[in-house]
Amino acid sequence: MLNPQKVFSKTWTITPNSIKKIISKIPLTRQVCALTMFGGIHYYKYYKKLQKMQEWNPEKINNYQSKQIKKIINYAYENIPYYRNLFKKENIKPSQIRCTDDLKRIPILTKSEILKDPSKFISKKNKAFTTKLTGGSSGTPMSIAYDLKHYASRRATTRFFKNLAGYDDYTIRLGIPSLGPLYKTNQEFYEYNPITNQIFISSTHLSKEIFQKYINIIRKYNPQYAEGHPSVFYKFALYLKEKNITNIQLKSLQSCGEVLYPFQRDAISKTFNCEIFDFYANEEGICYASECKSHNGMHISPIMGFVEIENQKENQPGEIIATGLCNYYMPLIRYNLQDMGIITTEKCECGNSFSRLTSVIGRSNDTIILPDKTQIPPNHFTSAMEKFRFAEGFQIIQEDQKNININIVKKGKINLKETKILKKYMESLTKNQMTISINQVKDINPIGRKNKYKYIISKI
Repeated sequence: MLNPQKVFSKTWTITPNSIKKIISKIPLTRQVCALTMFGGIHYYKYYKKLQKMQEWNPEKINNYQSKQIKKIINYAYENIPYYRNLFKKENIKPSQIRCTDDLKRIPILTKSEILKDPSKFISKKNKAFTTKLTGGSSGTPMSIAYDLKHYASRRATTRFFKNLAGYDDYTIRLGIPSLGPLYKTNQEFYEYNPITNQIFISSTHLSKEIFQKYINIIRKYNPQYAEGHPSVFYKFALYLKEKNITNIQLKSLQSCGEVLYPFQRDAISKTFNCEIFDFYANEEGICYASECKSHNGMHISPIMGFVEIENQKENQPGEIIATGLCNYYMPLIRYNLQDMGIITTEKCECGNSFSRLTSVIGRSNDTIILPDKTQIPPNHFTSAMEKFRFAEGFQIIQEDQKNININIVKKGKINLKETKILKKYMESLTKNQMTISINQVKDINPIGRKNKYKYIISKI
């Protein structure tokens, strides 16, 4: 008997690019239906592998990753122009990279290096399955191409982590603003995918009218699970609280796409009466991680990539560096994801031995830098703002080495007494080295292709 997924998989590899471009233009839910058919065999393999690996000890996991690293290094040297030239320049032989520790011989790769000439990172031997754009919230968006196995590993990992969050097959999804022409009208701004039981809802142009539409859709479909940007759910939670609506409840919610701050987790959890699971991912597809029910850090998928922390000082967050293990079409080796975090290899209370990100504080350019070079992580500022609940929304912008603007969204006029206290608190937090200006604004606009909200922006 023919395996339909195998047939579709083989068919896709020989499909002309012109046809693939046509498929890419159809509505997202129909793409999901179509793409679900591809990579089925690899998907099943990776999913089963993850289920087994969660019972492995750290040494066995490391041995597996070392084996995969040797494969990707040898392949990159033979087939990727950039790495062949890099290894020759640095006098590195592929045979010298035998385990995860040996990766440090290789210089860290940055986004700017790829953008100089992306073609140098592409394999002519392998075939691309699909292409994604990074969000662009940290600068210029970058095109990332995947092969079929890598696409399958992403799907398998995502499914595995949804299981950690208690998901079944009924998911409402908020925070997907780029669904094409669907959102050019106000009449329809969502799609329902009956194959995957997902509801895709626009998070563009949030307003009270839009939130009322959210409520109508949720009441119509009665989803039990949700996923999306925490900033969207947080604003939605504030709206429900304002309207005293208490019957919109979920079993669990997966926060993704942005840093989840404690004040957001608290408000969302109370409003929707559900458990929140923080999920870390990137379009590069080399580091996926998610909380389990212990909520003691995010387990890192060992099949997608090997993750390191660089430039870390005294248990403070350092730069997250990842090496992809599945994408042979566009390998990324020791790539700087531009996020800051902390990793632990201690076994989790849940029994899973995967390494964990115990702290992710966001982009490296979210850190406020004082004139004396002291770096203050963004969570210090968001925690401070949470003490002052008079603001409905806020954004803190470091304009230069000496000036910080705090933009506040609030109905009516700002209480001068409260702003004085806030200003004094922020001056103390910055060791009186910065001039703090507080401004009242109508709204805080999202940035980047994926409409992410950033609470902290440093222009240094």
